[in-house]
Amino acid sequence: MKKIFLTLSIIGVAQLSLAQEGFTPEYIENLQQTTHNGNLSGTGRYKGLSGAMGALGGDLSATMKNPASGAVFLSSEAVITGGIHSAKTEVNGGSDYSDTDFEFDQAGAVMIFEDLSSPKWKNIALSMNYEQTAYVNEQLDLNPGLISNDGNKEIDRVYSEKYGTSYWTNLTVSANYDNKVYFGGGVNFHSFDSDIYEGVNVYESDFDDSYAYNKDASPNSRSGQGVSVSLGIIGRVTQQLRLGAAYQSPTWYQDIDHVFLEYELLTDIDDLGEYYYTNANYINYVYDMNAAQKFTGSAAFVVGNIGLISADYTYTDMSTAKFKPEGSYRGENNFISDYMKGTSAVSIGAEAVLQDFRLRGGFRYEQSPFDEVTIAGIDNSYNYQPFGDLTGFSIGAGYEMNGFFVDASYDFFSRDRSYLLSGNYYDVNSTVPYDPDFTQAENDSYALDAMSFNANESGLETTIEDIKEKQGNISLSVGFRF
Repeated sequence: MKKIFLTLSIIGVAQLSLAQEGFTPEYIENLQQTTHNGNLSGTGRYKGLSGAMGALGGDLSATMKNPASGAVFLSSEAVITGGIHSAKTEVNGGSDYSDTDFEFDQAGAVMIFEDLSSPKWKNIALSMNYEQTAYVNEQLDLNPGLISNDGNKEIDRVYSEKYGTSYWTNLTVSANYDNKVYFGGGVNFHSFDSDIYEGVNVYESDFDDSYAYNKDASPNSRSGQGVSVSLGIIGRVTQQLRLGAAYQSPTWYQDIDHVFLEYELLTDIDDLGEYYYTNANYINYVYDMNAAQKFTGSAAFVVGNIGLISADYTYTDMSTAKFKPEGSYRGENNFISDYMKGTSAVSIGAEAVLQDFRLRGGFRYEQSPFDEVTIAGIDNSYNYQPFGDLTGFSIGAGYEMNGFFVDASYDFFSRDRSYLLSGNYYDVNSTVPYDPDFTQAENDSYALDAMSFNANESGLETTIEDIKEKQGNISLSVGFRF
């Protein structure tokens, strides 16, 4: 049996220096998926308006976007939200994947303190809110049909499994000045976890058989915690018009725990000119990371007891995103600097009031933070953009009576994806199933012959496009005012 070690490399001119510095695309994609994967989190009302509540306030999820929102509440409130998340990945020329899970999405409360010493200061609000802010459930099963130059080997399957969640707990304090201006500030605590497994199947015509290969550092898991701060203001310009502005600092993550399977490649070459690797062991590595900072501007027009329309614009500044220690992640940080950009996101929502009932709808659009990079292969050029622009919509309804309220919503988003086939792959002489617990095999030492598949020999580097990511969520919030 022939066992080989594959190196599928990026050789485009724009990427060459990054590859030499050890650029790993998986780090960049994981940064995006674990800090903001497009999921719309929050209460049923917030989701029903597609998150366009930065100038409205009066909702616990709105305090996450603009901490001044807490002072808009007229009374103390507690609310809890659960939901059904449905994720689907559609692949042109591969296998589609879908999965549905129930998740606990949100829980929070706000306390309103009135009777302040100054008549102009109407109240002070203290709030605490917890949300699941990202939900990643993705499986790719691709059939690229890539054939080596000698015609003896074909990559007939590429598979990737990614699972992850991120959570956000914020504490805010806000104040209402004369029912005209609302100020607020908050401290935000972030956490995330992710599991990834990637590999390929290679068919060898000489042996009329297929062999499974693990990608280097796969399987791997990450978990981390971070903190950020936020400031906000809301102004009631007229009885109908409200304007808001908010800032969220970069999220500073420290001591991110990264566990991965590492293969030690031997430099000795045998008489046949083949390589060997041995000692496949799980490694624990710790690093730091800064996520992007955000600026939000909001406007809302409220028509008495009839309804409202609102809009938010958020600019995400990627210049603050980086991995640390910077010397160990020069390639990744250069990629962020050169090929990731500040992005704009717009959300619009409307609500109609029908006595005790509310009907809601919304739309949102988010630019991709990734520029489209051209990778020049031996025979063709390929475009690499891991995440495209996102578009989504939402609908919702609410009912309230005697301080009790229920809000339901459905939201949906979609965006294009591409997958970069690159890195090192190792024949493990068996198909290794995904194991989130990373249980070590009894025999942790391997000695396998290998052959380098680099751009000069086989040209198997490529990107796989025509991938569509979709996600639909049903949410139900239950709360009461007191």
